[in-house]
Amino acid sequence: GSGVVVGTGGGLIGRFMMGKNVALVGETQGLWAEYVVVPSDRGLPLPKEMPLGAGASSFVNPLTAMALVSEVRRAGLRSAISTAAGGALGAMIRRRAALQDL
Repeated sequence: GSGVVVGTGGGLIGRFMMGKNVALVGETQGLWAEYVVVPSDRGLPLPKEMPLGAGASSFVNPLTAMALVSEVRRAGLRSAISTAAGGALGAMIRRRAALQDL
């Protein structure tokens, strides 16, 4: 997910993140909420000019690509099919697969 830090529990990292756009990794499902509480080490400050939507995919897409390629290798296969091949996720899958010689 992504959003703007509107409150913190204090501390150096909290003060640094206050008011900033961040990408988030949740501990569980539920980053679709209007507000969410997460530990400060689960937020990644985003450049001001980066749209929140792009920030939200900064964790999900790379982890999805890594998981897909890992599963293909674990199964001893040489290929997989992705129906999202034309978008950012597809590009990440292709790059990761090339690095793994798939």
